[in-house]
Amino acid sequence: MNFLNISITKKISFFILMLCIISISGMMISLVIVDNIQGRTHIVNQIGSIRMLIYKSISPAENKIFSENVSIIKSRLNDPKIKEYMIESGLNREHNELINFFHTKIESGNINSIKLNAEEFVEKTNILIDKVEQNTENNIKSLENIQKCFTVLVIIFGIYAVSNLYSRLFKPWMALLNISRSIKSGDFSKRFIVQKNKDEMNELGDSINLMSDSLKETYVNLENIVYQKTEALNQKNKYLDFLYRACKKFNNEKYSCDMLAPLTQELIELTGIHKVTILIKDYQESDNTQIFDFGALNRPVFCKNLSCNLCFDDGKTFIENLSEFNINLKDSSNDYGEIIISKNSKHSLNIENEQLIIAFSELLTQSLSTFYKVQQDQQILILKERNTIARELHDSIAQSLSCLKIKLSILQMDLSNLTKEQTSIIEEMREEVNVAYSQLRELLTTFRLKLDGLGFLPALENTIMDYNKKIGTQIRFSYELPANTISIHQSIHLIQIIRELLNNVYKHAKASNVTLNLSIKDNNIFLVIIDDGYGFSTSQESSRYGLKIIGDRTQSLSGKWNIISSPGQGTQFYLTFPIYSRV
Repeated sequence: MNFLNISITKKISFFILMLCIISISGMMISLVIVDNIQGRTHIVNQIGSIRMLIYKSISPAENKIFSENVSIIKSRLNDPKIKEYMIESGLNREHNELINFFHTKIESGNINSIKLNAEEFVEKTNILIDKVEQNTENNIKSLENIQKCFTVLVIIFGIYAVSNLYSRLFKPWMALLNISRSIKSGDFSKRFIVQKNKDEMNELGDSINLMSDSLKETYVNLENIVYQKTEALNQKNKYLDFLYRACKKFNNEKYSCDMLAPLTQELIELTGIHKVTILIKDYQESDNTQIFDFGALNRPVFCKNLSCNLCFDDGKTFIENLSEFNINLKDSSNDYGEIIISKNSKHSLNIENEQLIIAFSELLTQSLSTFYKVQQDQQILILKERNTIARELHDSIAQSLSCLKIKLSILQMDLSNLTKEQTSIIEEMREEVNVAYSQLRELLTTFRLKLDGLGFLPALENTIMDYNKKIGTQIRFSYELPANTISIHQSIHLIQIIRELLNNVYKHAKASNVTLNLSIKDNNIFLVIIDDGYGFSTSQESSRYGLKIIGDRTQSLSGKWNIISSPGQGTQFYLTFPIYSRV
């Protein structure tokens, strides 16, 4: 087994075990040597006591116990422990020589021979003691060397163990702690360097790397989700802000390129569509349609304002394959037109963009519905008020004029009692009453005029049809007004002016050709009526009641009018007034 692949726990156990073995081995060896040294001290003491007994034996005072001392010396020289020690220490030869010298010179001789050989015996004893002591010192030095060796071995092994644990445990552990702190602070870039060693720290580091990658991926995914949610909320806020501003403009400003161009351009940018075309039907019920085209590459053919570039972008990228879908601008009661959306056929709209376009269309529909309702309410209010005035005139002035005509008729029945001058005055009064009554009837007819539905054009067409029958000829009628150019208020005054003029043609002109044209130019509406009738002198007829009515109504339209006529030359009538400012 490769030592590098051993687990850290096993390594720590191995290091502890080895340190224990080394320490215990050193201690055991030391104990053996110390025990051996302690036995040698006993040997030295025993041999030293032999030397002391020799001196006692040759002393005069000890002569009585000489034999006893010799016996003691003999027993000590033959001590088994001393013999064993001498054999173990390699001093067996010296020990045997000392024993032989003792037997030959000391034990077998008398006191005198002992005295003669005592010094030599003591010298041999000293030599043996010196060798024993030398051997003891050698053992002590050996013990010291052994202690030093074990100490060095423990130090070396300890250094190796610490360095190995540092590189395999402490250093990786500190790296893992740093990585954990980085992960805690949201930094997932740090990585644990996995070594070739297959131990716990490398496995833990590899697991932490995997965990860090997983956390980073989760963190990035959460950041992306938060970013997407934030972008979605911001986009919805943009949508709501756009719809709010669109609603505000729809309700407060007229439908023109100046108002719709910024909104549709923003709608194009928000949704990614290519072009927006808005078709608004004429609330006066003509066949004309008010067209707003935004996002095209070129100026629309119907656009006559060459100084305006709001509705097209000549720098826009041309796309061949465009698909269209229509959104009807209608509610339960009316159809106001439609919006045509052009988009790249290769790209589909998401749900949010579709909902934004539909909401934009609904706001426009609601605005048109509100406008139509206001126009209807104004028409109803005006007609009710005019009918009320007509009824009051009929019940008051008309009754009085009728009564006055009856009384004048009674006076004319009894002319015998009247002078010629009185008769002439009565005739003049009767004529004035008839004129006043006729003017009152015209005024009542004017006040009781009703527009069919909401449309100006159907009402005008009905009026022309009526006068076609009265005049006996077909009036050449040309209607060139764009959609949504006149208001209900303007339409009522305009229809009354036309009726008054056609009535004059019917009563006075006796014309065979009548032309009526309505057109627009430079934001002004032009009315032209031409007949080839008798004509009249404008200087003499300027005070006629009908012309006064026309003048008053023209003033209500903030317009201007002019009549060109002479006897036998027919009549030309011209009227101009500004278009309605709302639509």
